[in-house]
Amino acid sequence: MRDERGANMKRKRHILAFFLAVCMVCTNLSVQAAGALDLYAVWKVRVALDAGEGVFAGGVTEEEKALAASGVSTGSFEVNTQSRYSTGLSAKRDGYGFVEWNTKPDGSGTELSEYGLVTGPVTFYAVYYQTDFPCIQDVQVFKAPRTAMYQIQCWGASGGMDQRSVGNVYGGSGGYCAGLLALNEGDVLYVYTGGAGGDETGVGNPVMWGGYNGGGSGPLSGGSSGGGGGATDVRLVGGSWDNPEGLVSRLIVAAGGGGGGSTSAAYSGDAGGLTGSTSRGNNGTVIVAGATQTAAGPLGGFGYGGSSPYAGGGGGGGYYGGGATAQTDMSGSGGSSYISGYTGCEARDDYVLTDTVMIAGSGANMPSWSGGVLSNGVRGDGYCRIVQYNG
Repeated sequence: MRDERGANMKRKRHILAFFLAVCMVCTNLSVQAAGALDLYAVWKVRVALDAGEGVFAGGVTEEEKALAASGVSTGSFEVNTQSRYSTGLSAKRDGYGFVEWNTKPDGSGTELSEYGLVTGPVTFYAVYYQTDFPCIQDVQVFKAPRTAMYQIQCWGASGGMDQRSVGNVYGGSGGYCAGLLALNEGDVLYVYTGGAGGDETGVGNPVMWGGYNGGGSGPLSGGSSGGGGGATDVRLVGGSWDNPEGLVSRLIVAAGGGGGGSTSAAYSGDAGGLTGSTSRGNNGTVIVAGATQTAAGPLGGFGYGGSSPYAGGGGGGGYYGGGATAQTDMSGSGGSSYISGYTGCEARDDYVLTDTVMIAGSGANMPSWSGGVLSNGVRGDGYCRIVQYNG
């Protein structure tokens, strides 16, 4: 009898130990009938998120919100196997927009929304698309990550200034253009961000080169004045900035300002609007006419500002470029801006922008790419931003 009681106690201890071991990995208990208890193991795995060069943003659950607030780029969550995982987290990265979570960092894997059941540990990576395009003196490429509406914003560059002893004469300010454009996933646009015109510093008589993307040069021989500012544009055909096929394919152009002349009587022409500002002396006399929608200023052309043959400032780049003059030490005029779909511009047959905005370099309350407003137009290099528009 004593041996039988000992054996029963031993069996009970084994059953209890098994019960405790199972409970360590079980989360669900199901009673199927009175007096009978079935235990089911529910296995857990970890799903990791990797924001790469960005950090987490958003979040729905308290755990997700805390992770986003911490400013980190990696984290993981415990989930049940054979379940679908979703998250309220996105990611943010300077100069880029968030597209999706994907099993491959380059987006060539499986999207989280299409992943299916989680059966083991897995990492999802943030996939981004470039939204911001500063001036790098070369063409840049935008590829639409989704079929959607996109907002395009362009800021033209300012003309260079003259800093000689007669007093500083600032170049004309760059302009601003914006609009909405419908794109399909995979559509490619080419971005040309204007560079500021070269400043004359009073050291010798060097050529003051015009800014990237169409700014006219300052004096090509003798004298000294600033170079014209380059335009910022988005087009359908790439290549060099002055590629004729590319210039014809432009969808939106924010013009550059004219270069400053080396006399205190000179006032540089700001970028257009539909028409670039003329450059003037302090007595109001027109020195150089600005560009229009159908013609460039003197010595300028389609897509480029005029270069002064002697001692004058260069014309600003634009749809049509601003003008330059051989008159000693006088400033260049502004280029004209353009948006396909804007009133006063010739619309293209294939791509037309909506909700368009055009602000001349002389205009007030121009939005800034860094936040706030530009009260005196663009000073320095231009900028471009293309973001998916959500209304």
